[in-house]
Amino acid sequence: MKKYIEKTINFFEVKKEIFFTFHARPAFSVSINKKNESQEKDTAIVIQGPIIKEMDFTLETIKTYIKIFPFAHIILSTWSDEDMENFKDLGIKLLLNKKPEYPGISNINYQIVSTLNGIIAAKKLRVIYILKTRTDQRIYNEKAITYFKDLLKIFPIENTKKPRGRIITTDMNTFKYRLYSISDMTLFGFFEDMLNYWNLGIDTRMDIKHKHKNIMEWSRAQLCEVFLSTNYLEKMGEKLTWSIADSWKKYIDYFCIADRSIIDLYWFKYEKNKEYRNKNYNGNFMNEEFEFVDWLKLYNSKDFNNTPEYLLNKQIVDKI
Repeated sequence: MKKYIEKTINFFEVKKEIFFTFHARPAFSVSINKKNESQEKDTAIVIQGPIIKEMDFTLETIKTYIKIFPFAHIILSTWSDEDMENFKDLGIKLLLNKKPEYPGISNINYQIVSTLNGIIAAKKLRVIYILKTRTDQRIYNEKAITYFKDLLKIFPIENTKKPRGRIITTDMNTFKYRLYSISDMTLFGFFEDMLNYWNLGIDTRMDIKHKHKNIMEWSRAQLCEVFLSTNYLEKMGEKLTWSIADSWKKYIDYFCIADRSIIDLYWFKYEKNKEYRNKNYNGNFMNEEFEFVDWLKLYNSKDFNNTPEYLLNKQIVDKI
């Protein structure tokens, strides 16, 4: 089988004139035997969303976390209509939420309700940190929580700001030119900051059907992750100018963007076999993700004077 795969890859490389790599992750927790010396008793992992039954993905994710984060508190925040029989004996906290009547644009209200309830449940555990993730994603690196904590220590937030610390997200779905577009999938931070981020009320707007003329119009619509981050920033007393310069400055002031490769984050959805969904070598595109190298450069330079504001007139799929 291995020789057949290698032969196929070699043919594909020559035919398409590319280099093809792949990385195999174990699907089931029984194959994971990584040791973690850290004691994460001060951290709650809030896993929110519907149960992914295919290949027992959510179940095996929790079993994986029990192995690689043995001291962390695990909270599964899902829905009252889910079958939870296989989860009862895992020793985790189960939350069966009632779905909001209106799911919101791209089901944003489902995410808000399940995440917020999970964080509120963690308050009784007196944890210091919250790691928020999803039922269709899995972190494989057993050092991920320690890494996130180290980032909070290395890059403390300015003492003039209201939060206790930064909120850490990943480059996966954090886009350079979509204003205030902080990925909402995997987030880490101090308990009180994460509670503040998700305690914003549901989005009561009806779904927006029309096509946005450009990235500025899309951003001003405050959809999904932009709805979350802009509400948080305004709660922190920030006035948004809706420019790339201001968006990047807020990334530096309030957030830290870590590369998903460091925590070995896998997303069991959409193009699940494609490691980097938005990476492109044939020029620069509007859907380019904001990576740690971009964040660090701006953090050090504090130079927001030469931002390409003209790109706000382009579409999400456009080539730059």
